[in-house]
Amino acid sequence: MSLMHGIGQHHHFTEKHKHSFFRRLGERTRNFFHREEAAAKRNLDRTILWIGSLGPLMAVPQILNVIKHESTGGLSMVSEIAFVIIATFWVFYGAFHRERPIVLVNIGWVMVHLVLISGMVLYG
Repeated sequence: MSLMHGIGQHHHFTEKHKHSFFRRLGERTRNFFHREEAAAKRNLDRTILWIGSLGPLMAVPQILNVIKHESTGGLSMVSEIAFVIIATFWVFYGAFHRERPIVLVNIGWVMVHLVLISGMVLYG
């Protein structure tokens, strides 16, 4: 009887040890993937911020054209105001969700469209 009792205790010890081992392994694996996921998210956010910043920068030739020729022919005041309103909503949305790329890129768009509206007021 004591032999069986010893075997049962050993089995209980190995089961407890096995569960503890897998629990620790699971925690380590989860932490590893969480770190990898966090790094991937940071890299993606940086990339999107740079790519998103290209949009407002592509409008610089349009702004320079308006200033150089003192003409806003082909631009619509209604469209420009709508763009400012839409981009402003995106800024608030990004701020609410703490999404820096959304905020910064759309602040750029708001500035671009406000400059174009200013040109329309000055030269229109």
